[in-house]
Order: sequence, then C-alpha cells, then structure tokens
Amino acid sequence: MRHFGSLTTHPGGKRGRGEDLMNGPMLVRDLVPRGVQPHSDAGAYFDVWSASFPTPTVLLHSDLRIIWRNSAAEDMLAGKAPFSASGGSLLFADRSLAAEFKRLLGGLTGPDAWIYPDDGDFWILRVDPLAPDGHEPAAAVMFYCHRPSTHYVWADFGRVFGLTRSEAEIVKGLVGGASAEELADGLEVSIETVRTHIKRTYAKMNVKNREQMFALLMQFRVT
Repeated sequence: MRHFGSLTTHPGGKRGRGEDLMNGPMLVRDLVPRGVQPHSDAGAYFDVWSASFPTPTVLLHSDLRIIWRNSAAEDMLAGKAPFSASGGSLLFADRSLAAEFKRLLGGLTGPDAWIYPDDGDFWILRVDPLAPDGHEPAAAVMFYCHRPSTHYVWADFGRVFGLTRSEAEIVKGLVGGASAEELADGLEVSIETVRTHIKRTYAKMNVKNREQMFALLMQFRVT
C-alpha cells in the first residue's frame, strides 16, 4: 500500500484548512509516493485542485479532530448537512452515530464505507486510511449525499466492472433504495435470483457489503 502524508494548503480562505505549507508538520512533499520527487509547484496545483474538487473531503484523526478540509467540505459543514465543525473537530447531529464512526476510524485497516441516515436520505462516507511516517494515523473521508427519490444519471459502471445488464440494473435499484424483494417483483424474477446477482456483483466489484458498493459507485454518479 502506498502511504501518503497529510494534505495541506495555506491556512484560511476557502481552499482548505491546514498548517502553513512549508512550516507546519503537513507538507506537500508527503503527498508524493516514496522515491518520487515532488514538483516544485505542487502547492499551487494542489490549491487549485482542492478549491475545485466537488466532493466534500475531510482529513480526520480518529477522535474526529480535523486536519484539513476542502472548499466543498467548508460549504457542507456550514450548510444543512447533519455535520458541522466546532473547536477544530467534526461534529455529528446524532452523537451516538459519532461514537460509532469513531470506532470505525479507530479500527480502520483499509478502505471502508459507512452510511449516515438523514431523514429518508442518507450520506455515504468513503473512508481511506492515511499512515504517514512520523505522524499518528488518520483518514481521508469523502461525503456523498444520496437521495433515493432523486433520479441520478450514471456513467457506464457496468462495463467497468464487467456486470451484465441485469446486474447493473439491480445495482441501480439497490442504490435507489429498493429492497431485494422489490427488485424481484419489478424484474419478475425470484428473490433467489436477485440474491445471486447481488453476490456476483459484490465479487466483481470486490466489495463486501452494500456500504462499500455505494461508496465505490458514487464516483460514477454524473448528476
């Protein structure tokens, strides 16, 4: 596994919160895989990328202390999402779910996903561990808001993962909030057939559960 250091940009402003680019413990050079020399203008490129990247992204310690957040995360935390920031930490509207998420971060050994229900909708949090040398472990968290009642346009993820047309339709149904029973009724097949398709889909996508599948698919959501 490649280990990357903490992301950073200049403090303040909409481009992200972090230590000073050259003086703090989080350096742009830590972003570069070992053995590769960082580009001299890496900070400038990263500033532009972090300001324009549309997915809210936060780097967190396991106790929910915020290391860095991008512009989209700034907007999310200041808006109506069930997440906010105070005292340099990420806050959840539901404290019991915050405790559950802390446990996930504390035991993180690889990429994972977690779902936060939100009044009929839900948020998918994709979590990737970060373990830079000389720093305590942390995680990169991407936030995806998903509204099952909304009709989304998807890129051709079926071709990417080698899914059959039926498997791709079942995946879209699952992401849209349908149960296996509802999918079986809609496709006029047995529940056993749907479950078989789901198992095959998990294997092809190399995921273990629905949460991981959702997190993987969000990158294929166009609108």
